[in-house]
Amino acid sequence: MIETLKALLAGTPGVSDWKLVEQRREGRELFFVGRELDMQRARSVRHLALTVYHDFEEDGKPYRGMMRTGLPAVASTAELARRLEEAVFAARQVRNEPFPLVEPGGAWPTLPPSRFADGPLGRWLACLAGVVFDADPARGAGGPAPSAAGRINSAELFLDQVETRIVNSRGVDVRFPGYEGYLELIVEAEGPAGEVELYREIRFSDYQPELLEAEVRSELELVRDRAQAGATPRLRSASVMIGGEALRELMHYYLVQSAAESAYNGVSRFKVGDNLQGPTVRGDTLSIRGEAHLPGSTASAPWDGDGLPLQSTLLIEDGVVRRLWGPLRFCHYLGVHPTGGLWNFDVRPGDRSLEELRREARLEVAAFSDFHGDPITGDFGGEVRLGYVNENGRRRPVSGGSVSGNLKELHGRMYLSQEVQQLNSFRGPRAALLFDVAVTGVR
Repeated sequence: MIETLKALLAGTPGVSDWKLVEQRREGRELFFVGRELDMQRARSVRHLALTVYHDFEEDGKPYRGMMRTGLPAVASTAELARRLEEAVFAARQVRNEPFPLVEPGGAWPTLPPSRFADGPLGRWLACLAGVVFDADPARGAGGPAPSAAGRINSAELFLDQVETRIVNSRGVDVRFPGYEGYLELIVEAEGPAGEVELYREIRFSDYQPELLEAEVRSELELVRDRAQAGATPRLRSASVMIGGEALRELMHYYLVQSAAESAYNGVSRFKVGDNLQGPTVRGDTLSIRGEAHLPGSTASAPWDGDGLPLQSTLLIEDGVVRRLWGPLRFCHYLGVHPTGGLWNFDVRPGDRSLEELRREARLEVAAFSDFHGDPITGDFGGEVRLGYVNENGRRRPVSGGSVSGNLKELHGRMYLSQEVQQLNSFRGPRAALLFDVAVTGVR
């Protein structure tokens, strides 16, 4: 089909350039209620995404229009020709500044292979299910779970083998394999707070049983504490520890602010050499690298979505922007060397341990019902699903209320833990300590 598309594109008026991304997925899925397998499925899909570019002038000014469209995996030549004509028509309505496409050349990067390549998906899914349920001591012996203990309510396990191919009109033709694993986990417990649940999504691309087991055990411990939690007190302004998925969301602010696309669109004013954390930093300074590969990350790839080779790149060092990052288009607009679309990020940990940070934290938030960080303004906030309040040397679980603040106002005094976590494409400290965070309690 790709050869047919190439021939059609060559003969379609108005096509100046094109890019095609093909993905073939072979997947297996398991659905559990408690420990019992409720359903299993297999699937095989093929995705084709075509981007058509149309170059033109208007009032003497050059433009490059573009339109991305999905194509059916099976289609007649007439249907494909019709879709190409529609894509060209739509591209004529778009007025982008001209930019080049990736050209062939450069080193062909290689990534370490996944262990999932060593056998069929079904066998690996069985291994993964064993890791998940062996981490649940409440059900491991097959007996009833104590009401106060955390236990698995339900789980969904997916594992896909993905083959990606990127082809463009300039001669790029690269392909690479990958794996995408997904665990959706609901855990539950009973206690003074009633019957409670916690929900967690875990994504991975390699078989790392120790890490997966640790994540499941941690979630079971958290839901046990959630069942014992009291009400979050009104603290108004306090020192707050934030970790897990919420910390990844906070760190996303720095990635957006140092992106070439953000600089081009005017949503970030930062330039190379500017300090993202301001002129005075009393806490830890940030250092962030973009990585082609992080062990176990589903975002690891030798090339970005345009076919540009990726490599480890220092983006921010001690709070200072060392390089704007992004795909060829926006880096071309700014006249900087393209890093490619890097989606793995490694944040340098701090010097203090979690226990040291906890001694200074009035509130430690372990889980949010919902957390949102605005990567443009720096505002953040979320409802506390589970937290821990330090009172008179005691650490007790709480729930309810919310925390909010603005990262731009608070990151001049921010401390990062020396302990490290990895959440798929994010690797960095397990927690950050911020001061003067607004805390709205429930009593």
